[in-house]
Amino acid sequence: MRVCIISDTHGNMSKVTHYLEENLNFFDEIWHLGDFIKDTEQLKQKFGRPMIAVKGNCDFYQSGPEEIVREIDGKRVLLCHGHHHSVKSSLMNLYYYAVQQNVDVVCFGHTHVPVNEREEGILCFNPGSAAIPRAGFRASIGIMEFGSGRVVATHVHL
Repeated sequence: MRVCIISDTHGNMSKVTHYLEENLNFFDEIWHLGDFIKDTEQLKQKFGRPMIAVKGNCDFYQSGPEEIVREIDGKRVLLCHGHHHSVKSSLMNLYYYAVQQNVDVVCFGHTHVPVNEREEGILCFNPGSAAIPRAGFRASIGIMEFGSGRVVATHVHL
């Protein structure tokens, strides 16, 4: 299974839309990790792929879950925005929460900065921001592949 992971679009979907127009056939699902989850409606209508979305700190009046735990190919995956775990300061709170939730992978956003690191066997992955990157990074999304008991995550600069 291959997933396109986006976050922090803040209403600017032009780069994501352009990327998916050229690469949609590579993905089984699209995940949005918050901050303008209403942008997922545009993606659903245009591309018709299964979508999963969680709310971020800028999704005040939107309905939807704040986090989701899924099992894919024997791996437990936590999707959240990250603001409830102070990810702008450190990943430790998020890591400890992931341990409590007994997950193998945690996908989060909020910082607008790409992250792809393993801590004690837990993959912590932030696709960065598809619209408003920070800290000198370019706009980016993530690709996560599940298969043969492995999870491989990479960033794509838009």
